Amino acid sequence: MSERVFERANQRYSAPKLASPAAEPVVLTGAEVVQAVFEHAGSGGATFLPPTLAPTIPTLVTLLAIRVPDGPRGGFTMAQVRVSCRSGGRPRALAVATAVDADADTVAWLAAGWGIGGQDGPVAIERRYDRVEVRAPWFDVAVTGPRPIGVRDVQYVTGLHPIDGDRLAQVELDVTPDRVERGRPLLQRFGAPDRAPGLSPHSPVAATAAVGTVRLPVLRFVL
Repeated sequence: MSERVFERANQRYSAPKLASPAAEPVVLTGAEVVQAVFEHAGSGGATFLPPTLAPTIPTLVTLLAIRVPDGPRGGFTMAQVRVSCRSGGRPRALAVATAVDADADTVAWLAAGWGIGGQDGPVAIERRYDRVEVRAPWFDVAVTGPRPIGVRDVQYVTGLHPIDGDRLAQVELDVTPDRVERGRPLLQRFGAPDRAPGLSPHSPVAATAAVGTVRLPVLRFVL
């Protein structure tokens, strides 16, 4: 693909409207899930959080990408930049940027049901013999030297998605992997999103690439 289409989009983030909160779970099979985690270097984590959320020490930046080959509204690929936080004593990840690569109907479905969205843009997951690469509007990242690990050895923290009206939709993403590989996260490009200027992923922590089933949950909480 052309380098041009992966340049950071100029448009500002627009929080999606939660028009039809999901009342039934949706099971998506054959999904690929790539997650790379880094420590933030710079200001304290509270800089990027609303007052109702508490920062973690250290602040972690998670780059998450999911590709679904088919679903009720068609296939899609999405990417998020997430900042670690806590709601009470529970770990959460605030999505400070989300891009969805899909047709208009699928984009609208994800936004209306789970608050997944904010910006349309190209997202690609590419598997090579020695790495798994993700290219998204705000970052290029790779899981290098992937090696198999147990399917129970990876965790995906509950996400908080900004929606219209200064609210957060809590999405308890449930991933059931059939195969998981762990490697070293390699950040090749990063541009801080408009909602988190100064965000700086620095020291690599961990990275995984999984294949399995993703379950989009009933939407239980809006904060």
